[in-house]
Amino acid sequence: MIDQHNYLDRGDEFTNSVQCLREILCPSGQWDPFDLDMIIIALRNHSLINVVSTSDDAKLVSMHPLVHEWARLRRAGNTKPLEAAAIRLLCCGAIRGGYFMTRYLFSHVQALSSAWEGLHVNDAASFSRLLRQSGIYAEATKLQERSYETLRSLLGIKHLSTLLAATDLADNYRQLGRLAETEALDEDVWKYRRELLGDDHLDTIHASAHLAYTYGQLGRHIEAEKLQVQVVEQRKRLLGDEDLETIRASANLALTYDHLGRWAEAAEMGEEVVKRREMKLGAGHPDTILARSRLATTYRHLGRYGDAEKLGIDVLNRRMALWCEQHPETLYAMLSLAQTYYVTKRDHEGYELAKRARDIALSSLGENHPLYKEITTFAALCSCT
Repeated sequence: MIDQHNYLDRGDEFTNSVQCLREILCPSGQWDPFDLDMIIIALRNHSLINVVSTSDDAKLVSMHPLVHEWARLRRAGNTKPLEAAAIRLLCCGAIRGGYFMTRYLFSHVQALSSAWEGLHVNDAASFSRLLRQSGIYAEATKLQERSYETLRSLLGIKHLSTLLAATDLADNYRQLGRLAETEALDEDVWKYRRELLGDDHLDTIHASAHLAYTYGQLGRHIEAEKLQVQVVEQRKRLLGDEDLETIRASANLALTYDHLGRWAEAAEMGEEVVKRREMKLGAGHPDTILARSRLATTYRHLGRYGDAEKLGIDVLNRRMALWCEQHPETLYAMLSLAQTYYVTKRDHEGYELAKRARDIALSSLGENHPLYKEITTFAALCSCT
């Protein structure tokens, strides 16, 4: 069974949880997809489960809460083995970029919150990823902080596993608006990966891309551009023009061009990113939606308001369907569309959408989050016109 975060060696708890799953899913003693199909068919025939198809054609089994409770009562007493097996199964879904699956898994991670304190460092990192990909950043950060501190203590700050955990922690801090801490971690990862792996190693290039993105968020766009041009060149040379990481580097450079007021260059590059991501990932993938969102902003800066509105509505609808209105990416989409309404003199529509986003952001992110402050500032501007 795959360990998505293979930071530290496992003990008996890992072996025992895998064995528990084998006993449930492999009644013949050997893995056989036919046996699993028969189990699922039997349960579906008795209306005990449903099979859910995710947006990327994966299959998940959904069990009614009453069935959960019945199973729990049937196994009254020592439920630790089953809890460990559930943790093992959930961690298998903690794949990087597994957005379509995690929307169904994060509630189960939260239901196991009483077990978080005792999680193995690898599992804590996996749970953190599942929560982060679902937009639950505060809880994800607490778990990732524990993983990072444990690895730094046991392996040292320069160990590659510690640096990988630091990268994930920096992502969490970024989403919480804690950019000073993000910058400090990103600079450490970049410095130590250059020292350990060299400038042309893909992990070092990834660290450069992260640091450049952080510089951009801090308003240091000239520094960001310098690093991003280098990242684009390196990824094209090592991976080719069509690799998703090369496309991601181009997307970040286009964003920097937008911030620098080089909107024609940003639009040209952004359109190419949208085209390539649609071909490789599909129109409904979060990365494609993000590219369309950024392109909408660039169109607005260019005065192409009709194109900006069309893209903005599409992005908001897709993010609502993919996640929910409390997710920060959905709130960004609301703000962006409200800004488009505002510049086209549709002040009332802009204000109503901004007010809705502000109220949601206050309850889900809190009054100190940068996104809440940005939405509040814009809503105040709308209300004065």
